[in-house]
Amino acid sequence: MEKKQKSKSSLKMRAISTPKTKAKSLEAAPRVHTEDTAFPVVGIGASAGGLEAFTKLFSNLPPDTGMAFVLIQHLSPQHESLLPEIISRATTMSVVEVKDRTRVVPNHVYVIPPNATMGFHDGCLRLTPRGEHEQPHLPIDFFFRSLSDEMKTNAIGIVLSGTGSDGSEGLKVLKGEGGISFAQEPDSARFKGMPQRAINVDHLDFILPPEQIALELLKISRLPFVHASLSGATIDQDIHETADTDKILTLVRQSTGVDFLRYKRTTVRRRILRRMAVNKVERFSDYYALLKESRTEQNALFDDILINVTWFFRDPEEYERMKAVIFPALIKNRRLGDPIRVWSAGCATGEEAYSIAIALLEYLGDKLGHYPIQIFASDLSESCIAKARTGKYTDSISENVSPERLAKFFVKSDAGYQVNKLVRDLCVFAKQDLVNDPPYSKLDFISCRNVLIYLESSLQQKALTVFNYVLKPTGFLVLGISETPNVAAKFFNRIGKKGKIYSVNPKSAQARPVFTNSKNLVDNTFSGGGRASFSSVALDTVERETDRLLAAHYAPPSVVINENLEIIQFRGDTSPFLVNQTGRANFQILKMARDILAPHLKSLIEAAKKGAAAKSGSIKVRNGDKLVLVSLEVIPVRALSTSRCFLILFTKPDASSSAQD
Repeated sequence: MEKKQKSKSSLKMRAISTPKTKAKSLEAAPRVHTEDTAFPVVGIGASAGGLEAFTKLFSNLPPDTGMAFVLIQHLSPQHESLLPEIISRATTMSVVEVKDRTRVVPNHVYVIPPNATMGFHDGCLRLTPRGEHEQPHLPIDFFFRSLSDEMKTNAIGIVLSGTGSDGSEGLKVLKGEGGISFAQEPDSARFKGMPQRAINVDHLDFILPPEQIALELLKISRLPFVHASLSGATIDQDIHETADTDKILTLVRQSTGVDFLRYKRTTVRRRILRRMAVNKVERFSDYYALLKESRTEQNALFDDILINVTWFFRDPEEYERMKAVIFPALIKNRRLGDPIRVWSAGCATGEEAYSIAIALLEYLGDKLGHYPIQIFASDLSESCIAKARTGKYTDSISENVSPERLAKFFVKSDAGYQVNKLVRDLCVFAKQDLVNDPPYSKLDFISCRNVLIYLESSLQQKALTVFNYVLKPTGFLVLGISETPNVAAKFFNRIGKKGKIYSVNPKSAQARPVFTNSKNLVDNTFSGGGRASFSSVALDTVERETDRLLAAHYAPPSVVINENLEIIQFRGDTSPFLVNQTGRANFQILKMARDILAPHLKSLIEAAKKGAAAKSGSIKVRNGDKLVLVSLEVIPVRALSTSRCFLILFTKPDASSSAQD
């Protein structure tokens, strides 16, 4: 679970990479000291076909929603825009073309002028000249990022008709900060490209035609807490009652196994409020009732709390510091063939893990063959891990990835870009709770950026204890730019005044952390006779060794069995190979295995009892109407001296394997 929060300096940081005139304009603006903007600001982006969509939306929207509307249209830089005049015919709200530092007020419509990039800062719309060589030009993404940075839960983003992918990544960031996201239903759009790309990113709350978007905005505007500031206004007594939040989080824990009770309460409440707005629910007690009845909503709240938003080469200066400080130390005195082991903790959809891999490849150059790279990337979200494994991203990553890197490390497709196989093969992705699940071991480098800021101090300390335990004495830790946990000095020494790179404190005691996550055991480990024969410490040891083996084998579907051939843990989807029998539960592997597999498993297990891994050839397995080819591998788990366990992998067979019937 990677928590992604942009700092107030993010707008300036982004300006640095654009032409100097833009940077100067943003830096020169004084901060306006006014009350916080406590009303929603709606950013609406469109390109080709956008005029028709704008008109339909505003024709169905009353003039007194209490919201402000900002239109970002792809405009020709050489021609004057008629958009304000045309929008004025569809609404009675005041419609103005933006000038630099225009202050935003409710019930107004603000239109971007031609030849400009527009951001939102201190309640004002800020204009900077569009650079002549600014490629790609993604004004909608830029505005959504700045809007979400400033407005958090009071930001609403809408992507309407257009070509390309502008807006998709911006909506992702906006939702990550607590805002609400919309896209036009593609069949209602004259050009489907932009809304479809936004849908593909999978960070949307609503997919509707413009007329229905207007109705949803009206409903949201009438919710009592929408216009209130979380910093102090009294929204509803339920919001300030700890018991209500605790009941909701307890329900989420029962559903997902993840305990958010020790996450920072302001962040958690903000995410709950966002889900309440999406569901048009006014009170926490009513939302709790909805949660009890809807597993779908439980999963949606879980995903929202995780805030899985990131991008490639986030904080580019930090990657340069890695190349200057960490990478040289990693290969100094390293034996040839000794792998460089990295953990990206809270990897979200994989951009950070792939960025580290690319940075390492660039640094090693022709020395790559001397030092194998092993990057383990973990997150709490299964959906994020699934996306990360594909390595597929939209065109908008070109905003943060240079053309040279795109050409060298990515493959272009109609849908966007995919990380090439060289880079993907360096990264192993797995679902994991970084403070409660057994971690990876003997690591050279851990990157855990913008995760700790969402945890209370007790969880921060536990996470740092884990990092200290699994890093080599010469290892490094990288935290997020805005993270400076007070307990870090107990375990690590900060290197330099810039960035957040730490080395292991040699004086810190590397006591073994206690891993207490019960959900993975409850859901994936069955309480049959197999588990009863192991103590919790022993089972934890088995799981840790299994994690290492799975990482080495790219985590195919698998089970762990004890010496009595009873399954003590399931990992991944084993349903094509194992079947639950009717009657009394029986987790004996040879009873659960499909008929064609049982004799193969029996012989492989007998062979593995001699101490070496045993593997079958390709076997045809019938799963319903489908024939599935699988290769079985049984590996001894050398974790205990008194009890033997075996890891059984169900893998795709080698192309050269001949099928066994």
